[in-house]
Amino acid sequence: ATVYGFRASNGVVLVTTKKGRKGQKNDVSVSSYYGLQNVTRYPSASNAGDYVRALAEAEQNDNALQRTVTAEMIEKWKAGTEPGFQGTNYRDYIIQKNAPQKYLNLNTSGASDNIGYYLSLGHLNQDAVLKDYNFKRSNFQANMEGTVLKDIKIGAQLSGRIESRHNVASTTTGNTFDNPFLAILTMWPTERLYANDNPNYINADINNPLRNPLLYDEDIVGAEDNVWNNFAGIFYASFKFPLGFSAKATYSYNYKQNKNELQRKNFNTYTYVSSTDTYRPLAFNLGLRNKLRLETKENFAQFQLNYQKSLGEHAISALGAFEYA
Repeated sequence: ATVYGFRASNGVVLVTTKKGRKGQKNDVSVSSYYGLQNVTRYPSASNAGDYVRALAEAEQNDNALQRTVTAEMIEKWKAGTEPGFQGTNYRDYIIQKNAPQKYLNLNTSGASDNIGYYLSLGHLNQDAVLKDYNFKRSNFQANMEGTVLKDIKIGAQLSGRIESRHNVASTTTGNTFDNPFLAILTMWPTERLYANDNPNYINADINNPLRNPLLYDEDIVGAEDNVWNNFAGIFYASFKFPLGFSAKATYSYNYKQNKNELQRKNFNTYTYVSSTDTYRPLAFNLGLRNKLRLETKENFAQFQLNYQKSLGEHAISALGAFEYA
């Protein structure tokens, strides 16, 4: 691995990039697909009837003197038709079905006797199975190599990528993607999403108000955008000299930029007061505006001088290299 410099002290992986073959005519190809994504296997929490029955069994096992769950209540929760005894299936609210994903790629390649090239453009747009979550990626790859003069060859490999992730702002210190899935398993199925089932008021009377699925909506709590920009270029030239000498010069440049923007809103949840038929607000002052930008620039250069000579059944070879990073 000596020829690849100090970065190859633990070994190297060689990747052969695509390029046009000598004499190849111009070739253009297009590929695309469209798909729908669904969660095929994920644990489901107990429904309201089973949950209330389990509470009754727990009271019996604890020999509770005062029972809070009766057989009549269990039957009402199982039926789920009477107001005050209707359960909630959080999985249906959180996981959306048939989340779309689409991809398009265009590439072209060709070569003459002296120069070959390859160019590829691609774009991916993928929605998650969670509402308001999206991933996009656009990328390009360009490879060129040619002989400009006898015994002089030059080439370049260019690539770039833009990746963006859009998601709902997190209302906790937990991962913004994990929280919705945790809510499926930790929310009580006897609770309702809306106070008094009024769609204008988010329910505050639940065991974990910040995991109410209605809060996984960017119109209510805000959104976060994370964007990666990446460009890389490798330029090289090789020379052949008389008397068995040859040389190669390589320069590479890598630029990475990460931008993250979070805009979280204040919002209210509500408790329904039946005696006055009013809704008492509970304020969550979580408003926050935050921007972060990071940049990384890498430069690498290497020069090699080779000597190779055959003397009958013997051969002499030598290599000298200099690199800068």
